[in-house]
Amino acid sequence: GERTATVYVACAVAETEARSSKKRGVPDPAAYREIRVARVTESPLHSYHFLVAAPRQMCTRSELAVLATRRELALLAGQCLRRNARGDWWSYELCVGRQLRQFRASQKAPDEPGFLIGTFDRDLDDLDDGDDDFSLASPPAALQRYVDGDACDITGRSRSATVRFQCTSSKHSNRAAAPSILSVVEKATCEYDITVSLPAVCAVFVRPTGRA
Repeated sequence: GERTATVYVACAVAETEARSSKKRGVPDPAAYREIRVARVTESPLHSYHFLVAAPRQMCTRSELAVLATRRELALLAGQCLRRNARGDWWSYELCVGRQLRQFRASQKAPDEPGFLIGTFDRDLDDLDDGDDDFSLASPPAALQRYVDGDACDITGRSRSATVRFQCTSSKHSNRAAAPSILSVVEKATCEYDITVSLPAVCAVFVRPTGRA
């Protein structure tokens, strides 16, 4: 029978073979600029439906910022990030969506003794949309909670942490850099606020100089 095609253009980001072949965790900022075919389906026979992702053209700036934050966090799931800052007494290992550990900076192997700060609480997975203007001063952030860690020696309560995943403004000029633990703040005894940079999300806030 006659073949037909319907094209839908949407606010979306498409994955590609080139993207999937890269090392996981390495951002693909071009995904937020380029028009790509996201999906092709055939239903019924010889009737084709093309979903075209056009993030710059179809998304508002706020929609694109939220989309990028969710996407980059999803790509991080299961990966482990480490912070070993020079001069810090403690080092930290965050396995995204699994657990968060704290150990002495001199310890190298991940199986050496340390403290479990918490395991991922799926019920407390959220998104802070930031301000309405979606500027670099207040970008959206994906929030995760890690709870029920080892007992704190001082308070007797379980250790816990809130982790924010977001673009971290001009501190990351290389938007193709891999995500990393940017800061760890002990806001109260054995309770931590941790910020993880998502450099690729910063590309959302950069106006294109030419055509996508």
